[in-house]
Amino acid sequence: PGTVQQLQLQNEELQRAVRDRDDRLARAEANLRALVEQSRTSSAEAARLASEGGTAWRRLDEEMKRAEAAERTVKEAERERSDMLRAYRAVVDERSQLAATVEELATERSRLSQ
Repeated sequence: PGTVQQLQLQNEELQRAVRDRDDRLARAEANLRALVEQSRTSSAEAARLASEGGTAWRRLDEEMKRAEAAERTVKEAERERSDMLRAYRAVVDERSQLAATVEELATERSRLSQ
């Protein structure tokens, strides 16, 4: 009788140990599933951010190219403006010289007419 009771107690202890192990395995499996899901979510988020980052860099590059083109256009317009101002000043100087020449000729004509 003592041996049967001992075996029953050992059996109960073993069954508790198996239940405890099964519970720990179930919790570990649930934790592992949660980690796998979190990893999938993180990977998807990382892929999305990488894609957005790539898109942002491409947009930035396009905007930089547009800004550079605009800057070249502004510099070209400034050069054209400068050239036009030089040409205008040259015309004004020439007009002044022509006016002076006309005045000299008028003075010479007046002197010769007398």
